[in-house]
Amino acid sequence: MKKLITLLAFALSAFAMNAQDTLYFTPTGWWLNDNAVFMLGLANTDDTVYYRLEAVTGAQNLYYAELSSTEYNTIRFTRCGPGAEVISEWETGWNRTSNMDFDYSEGKHWKMNEAKDVLLKTDFTISNELPEIVLTKLLYFTPTGWWCDANAYFKVGLMNTESEPTGDEYFLDSVAGEPGTYYAELPSIDYDSIWFFRYDPAYKDSTPEKVWNQTTNMAFDYSEGNHWVMKEAKDGLIKTDFIIVGYGDPIGEAITIRFKQTAENTWDTVYIFSWEPETFGGWPGATSVKDADGWYTIEVPAGGLTVGHVIFSDGHGTGDGGYQFNADIVTHKTACYELSATAATEVDCDVAAIEELSKIDNVKIYPNPVTSTLTIDLKNIKSVNVVNIAGKRVMNANNSNVINVSNLSVGIYFLEILQANGVVQYSKFIKK
Repeated sequence: MKKLITLLAFALSAFAMNAQDTLYFTPTGWWLNDNAVFMLGLANTDDTVYYRLEAVTGAQNLYYAELSSTEYNTIRFTRCGPGAEVISEWETGWNRTSNMDFDYSEGKHWKMNEAKDVLLKTDFTISNELPEIVLTKLLYFTPTGWWCDANAYFKVGLMNTESEPTGDEYFLDSVAGEPGTYYAELPSIDYDSIWFFRYDPAYKDSTPEKVWNQTTNMAFDYSEGNHWVMKEAKDGLIKTDFIIVGYGDPIGEAITIRFKQTAENTWDTVYIFSWEPETFGGWPGATSVKDADGWYTIEVPAGGLTVGHVIFSDGHGTGDGGYQFNADIVTHKTACYELSATAATEVDCDVAAIEELSKIDNVKIYPNPVTSTLTIDLKNIKSVNVVNIAGKRVMNANNSNVINVSNLSVGIYFLEILQANGVVQYSKFIKK
């Protein structure tokens, strides 16, 4: 997913330059067709990059691109038709400039003096002068667990410990279409400390407000990422309790979820589902084979779950007489859960063993899934151990590429293969 560190601009009375590597472009004359799309190309002897220039809100005829680098010596602009793609329509645009010498230190703003078909560098005024605007940055916050009270409201505090010892606070508003994620527009990112507050809504219009929970003061660097995602709900969170990414980027590492039904839950099959993204496919989602101890195992790729909620169900919607509930599970770490009929509760398990086994799969084996005989495509095998999902060795064999697993219960297993040269290899299989 495209990284979204968004640049907004609003018409105000003073100009403040916050985006160091932003380049601005002002067309003129008949280049100003309302439907036109403007492109920027930068090149040096080793590389060429292209950008689509976006309109700056609140400024007339001003476009911008945030540059990944300024280490280029050539620049050019193209005016294209609506819906143009940056690469495919670069050379087939309506109008274009010549390849012009580029030095970012000359100025960030390239302003056309006159509309022509092929412009030269002398047809531009290059400076740092822009219309009177303030550039703002967005900061995102995603709480989890009991911080996600539907009635709570949130604020972010930011402080520069040298120049602003009292700090500034901003309301965090809901992001449209992203339940549970909030944002604030920052007129400056010149801060070095950040904290978050969760407030009692009954006191929203009162003085003083009532703080339910808050984090510690944490080190702040906007370049680390603009989306602060809580790993787990606590009263005094510290920076290591957050995942910090660019908004829209995958959140978290690949994880493994194990779950087991309690006595009160008698679903024949347990499904797990997430709305966005649909990591487990369409409704009702997916489930793994249950092992001999009654545990189900689901492997989740990096960024494969949104924060907070997944749905456990018996495979039917409630309207069809089925059962389901939203589980507020921790979606950033490998963990085990017990399922009642209405909730998922985290329980202790050997997380380290599960994580280690989930990473390994470097030997070809077949068939997989298997019912009886499993073949290992590897030479000079000295011994083979079969390990269950809990990390316990349940079977072994010597000097053989073929092992009979028919007596194993259904579930997920791992092969620990020792070769004659002392190298240990691993692979995973499903017994059905």
